[in-house]
Amino acid sequence: MAICLLLLDTANAQTKKGDWLVGGLLELNTAKNNTSIEFSPNAGYFVLDNFALGAKLIIAYEQLGDLNITSFGVGPFARYYFAKRNYDHL
Repeated sequence: MAICLLLLDTANAQTKKGDWLVGGLLELNTAKNNTSIEFSPNAGYFVLDNFALGAKLIIAYEQLGDLNITSFGVGPFARYYFAKRNYDHL
């Protein structure tokens, strides 16, 4: 756990105006007679330093016994990243 926190602390994301934010999710769950798959990419653009606007697409398929469900969705998002404080002087 400590190693994960250390790696997260050393990561340096680019959150300046004009940068892009790209990510997503791919999930697969299986069980006897049940299967679900979800794919949801997202992309955003930093319109200001530390503030991104973007969209997320969701494509999902679920099989529950004899029932099959396919879902599609799209939606906006807004993210603000708070500035990292410098604790080197402590």
